[in-house]
Amino acid sequence: MDEHKIIEFISNDNEFVKAFFEGHFSNSNKILNFCKQNKIKIKSKISHAKTNEDKMDIIVELEGAFLFLENLDCNVVYEPEKNINNIDYKVTFNNSDDVFLEIKHIRETEPGKKIGELEEYIKSNIKKVPSQLALSLTFTERRLLSKNYEQLFIKREKIVKNIASLIKQYNNNLSDNDRIEIKLSDFEKEIDVTISKPPLKKDKTYTSWYGSSKPVFYTQKEHLKFVDLICSSLSQLVPFNNNILFVISYNTTHDKNDLKWAMNILQEKIKNDNDEFFILKDFQNCSDFKTKLLNLSCIIFKPGSYTSHEPRNEIWLNPLNKSKLINEITDRLENLTFKYHRPIIGF
Repeated sequence: MDEHKIIEFISNDNEFVKAFFEGHFSNSNKILNFCKQNKIKIKSKISHAKTNEDKMDIIVELEGAFLFLENLDCNVVYEPEKNINNIDYKVTFNNSDDVFLEIKHIRETEPGKKIGELEEYIKSNIKKVPSQLALSLTFTERRLLSKNYEQLFIKREKIVKNIASLIKQYNNNLSDNDRIEIKLSDFEKEIDVTISKPPLKKDKTYTSWYGSSKPVFYTQKEHLKFVDLICSSLSQLVPFNNNILFVISYNTTHDKNDLKWAMNILQEKIKNDNDEFFILKDFQNCSDFKTKLLNLSCIIFKPGSYTSHEPRNEIWLNPLNKSKLINEITDRLENLTFKYHRPIIGF
């Protein structure tokens, strides 16, 4: 199979998934060969993904492996042995120990998910409106934080109808490069609409979608979700081996400090020998947690937001880890991101 046929086979006619693979294949033959070798497994997972978040879990799982393939001289085996705790990957290096890699995706919050679903509904319907125009939206944060996002989703058909009316109203009234910002009728306190006329837009059969600006739904408990994720991942690690937990988030409520705060909480619970806490996390006691933690060589966290002067990935190294290979991997990956990046704005 050539590159185009592999993409068609794997993507199951999903445009976002197609774009994801096209971007990575154009950068790396190693990634293309990896997907050829695992095309049936990847296609099956994507085909069985029921929701957008399910698809994102698979995309993130692949992205972690791609980062290793793109930047390290290694071979990556997808789900190497079913009897090894369902670990995601086995990474092999020449003349060195193997490394087992588990990828985790921090999902969007429920409010963020609902806004994402609303955006996707609006986008798919507005793009069907014939025009010379482009559209973007701003969801006003103040009102949405009072949980009005649920009411907005219920009223999604009316929102689309009102936006379509604006497009028809301004379709022949704007000159090239003109731009107008309007508060959406009946939703003035929740949604701002920006309509523009791109000079190079020749196809008038659809309205271009320029995305949206959405609120960030902080709960101040993001690091606690990270604690749960770490605890639940330890059972998947391969004992007496190098294991890396790679956590990826496109959720802007999570920043690099979440990893540090999560590890501080766990360190405190260990220091106080807090059996009750660890029993609630499905361990036998504190000692059981410490035993399983020995299998975790390091955590690499790729947060949804970061500043340009900071390392791209946040890293925690197990102080008991003595592996030179793990140190070399983390040194290499600390400032690396994916060569291909596409905003995650729906499927």
